[in-house]
Amino acid sequence: MDVLLKQFGEQSVVGFFLVLARVSPLFVLAPLFSSKLVPARVRGIVAVALAVGLSPVLVRGHHLPTAPVELAWLAGKELLIGLAFAFVIGAVFTAVAVAGS
Repeated sequence: MDVLLKQFGEQSVVGFFLVLARVSPLFVLAPLFSSKLVPARVRGIVAVALAVGLSPVLVRGHHLPTAPVELAWLAGKELLIGLAFAFVIGAVFTAVAVAGS
């Protein structure tokens, strides 16, 4: 972890993990990606790739806290937001399926 912090900087690493915390529930629970047709490894790789692509946008405009309690709070909040997004996407897919039948 120290090598990662030295190479990319603390803010970039924190930003990456916060974005990953928000994006990963979408790939685990959202209907399009949670099916058995998409392997878990592919979902994980896509989630990490999306987090790598989006984390510089987060880090550029904000100063992220580095205290463990604040990071745990932010990570929990990001997970809940990701879960809410996945739930909304699932509800939309279910509504379309019910309307189509």
